[in-house]
Amino acid sequence: YSYIARALDLGARGIMVPMVESAQQAAEIVKASRYPPLGRRGAAFGFAQCDYRSGDLEGTKQAYHQRSLLIAQIETERGLESLDAIAATEGIDVLWLGHFDLSNFMGIAGQFDHPAFNEAFKKVAEAELAHETRYKKLLQNVEKDTVYKKDKVIRWKCNNCGYIHEGKEAPEECPACKHPKGYFEVLAENY
Repeated sequence: YSYIARALDLGARGIMVPMVESAQQAAEIVKASRYPPLGRRGAAFGFAQCDYRSGDLEGTKQAYHQRSLLIAQIETERGLESLDAIAATEGIDVLWLGHFDLSNFMGIAGQFDHPAFNEAFKKVAEAELAHETRYKKLLQNVEKDTVYKKDKVIRWKCNNCGYIHEGKEAPEECPACKHPKGYFEVLAENY
């Protein structure tokens, strides 16, 4: 946590974490880099990452979540075995194949033309492609302004307090905890 939070607090727009080997590790990376309710990052506003300015903290947190790129480096055989679960972790933006470490852990150090290494590279590319579809669907919702609006009545959940709202749109403010609309998500997959 301390390395991730420190880098982001100093103004880094993203982080690349080496040796990610499991979905649990990936989830911990996300938690360390996101403010509540999406994560457990401590609040430090008005410093380097804010250009030493203050302002609307809820808006600031949302902006940081959107601009912070999280890269999981796949550099071990364990990471390769957990590839799909790591890629499916909400908040991980990019998978990065660490070629020297991965080839070393595979027992074929530096043999980048080895069939097993080529297969590993292909697996990482396939995982990225499979999860790209999810992000493209979410992007369509953003472009069509349907992230918080739907054609029919559905259930929305506040990620801060768990309040459930039924309607075609998420409420502007949670009636239970007063958090803004940005804390709501469809009570199902939102892509």
